[in-house]
Amino acid sequence: MHKISQPDDLKSLEEMFELLAADAEYLRERVAQSDSAEARRSFVRSVFALIEGIVFAIKRCALAGNSVQVARLSAAERALLQEEFYDLTDDGDAKTRPAFLHLAKNLRFAFKLFARCYEADHDLSPDEVGWAAFRRSARVRNRLMHPKNASDLEVTDAELADATRVMNWFAAHVILLFVATVRGLTRIVESLAPGSSKRVLTEEALESMSRSAFPHVRMPPRTT
Repeated sequence: MHKISQPDDLKSLEEMFELLAADAEYLRERVAQSDSAEARRSFVRSVFALIEGIVFAIKRCALAGNSVQVARLSAAERALLQEEFYDLTDDGDAKTRPAFLHLAKNLRFAFKLFARCYEADHDLSPDEVGWAAFRRSARVRNRLMHPKNASDLEVTDAELADATRVMNWFAAHVILLFVATVRGLTRIVESLAPGSSKRVLTEEALESMSRSAFPHVRMPPRTT
């Protein structure tokens, strides 16, 4: 029998996304209005706070998704969704340790498992321009967090443009994942009680809902 995530799980994801996206957008505007080295650094950090926070929330929601799909997760997938791995103490006792995961791999894993658990038709492709910008920006963020000299704290114009591109690319994918999730949940409801839906939500209506929920995000143009 299908069992779907409690509303609070997805609501918490929405709220976190709204707050972190608003922070990043505020700092982007701050750079545009009064450019400074400090503002540029803060903006890059805020973009990755958005990504890392949402990746964690998405993984938490995946575990509370469609129970049929969740039951099919492997032990490794469950452990990685919980960001845990297991080890033994010197006394031979089992011990749980936090897993420190590579961000790029963790991002793709989170989207893939969330989509599977909610039967959402969405994929985060590494062939996209945004993905290449994400990989470059991740190196910049790491450099800012672990500087070796003063020049490591500078964010160039090209790096700033990459960070802006990454913010928009990632936020658009979160919205598209949300849209695909609503479609997936609708299909589940229809499979359990055919004809129970009072109205069909079109793709345009779903995107309109998402735009209203996430006003700080620039959605890419729709393709036909």
